Amino acid sequence: MKTVNTMGAYQQGISVIALPVIILVMMALVLFAFRINHALLTKAKLDRLSYSLTTVVSVEPLKQPLVSDKQAITQKLADELLTLAKRHLDGILSDGDTQVGIELEQLKFLGEENSEQWYGFQSGTECQGQTWLTRLADLSPTGSVEGFNLGNRAELFQVTVCLTDVKSVNGVLGIVGFDGFTQDYYKSSSLLIGRHYD
Repeated sequence: MKTVNTMGAYQQGISVIALPVIILVMMALVLFAFRINHALLTKAKLDRLSYSLTTVVSVEPLKQPLVSDKQAITQKLADELLTLAKRHLDGILSDGDTQVGIELEQLKFLGEENSEQWYGFQSGTECQGQTWLTRLADLSPTGSVEGFNLGNRAELFQVTVCLTDVKSVNGVLGIVGFDGFTQDYYKSSSLLIGRHYD
């Protein structure tokens, strides 16, 4: 009988010690899952934003000083896109540390030889797309309407939106070397074909 009682007391002692550890582990897992969910939602919001900004630039008729007299993008347009991005990401930027940056690119094809003319501007924190627009020149379709755009190639636009200093999962678990991943993760680029054939 003494052996059974001793083992029962021993098991009660282990459960008293193990319960706080289990609760701490469960709380860390819940917090980690919350941060992962927040990261996924932020990335989806960045993707939608970059696509919307690229649509505005490539589809809407823009006037000076947003574009030059040759319908080329300007720094003023990049600054205006940054203002729109800040309004859209207001909830994410409210913690004070997170900053947003924009890179705006345009690739025009000039003359009968379709020589490439690249324009690029940045606004806000440093931001650069993972692929230069000049490397994506083959995505531009060649016009086929005689007397209008036959043999000419359509312009391309790319907008990249970047977030820096975002509180991420590495802040929860203290993961070493995770900063490089989050820097690339909170970046979204969208590319669209423009309406002009030069």
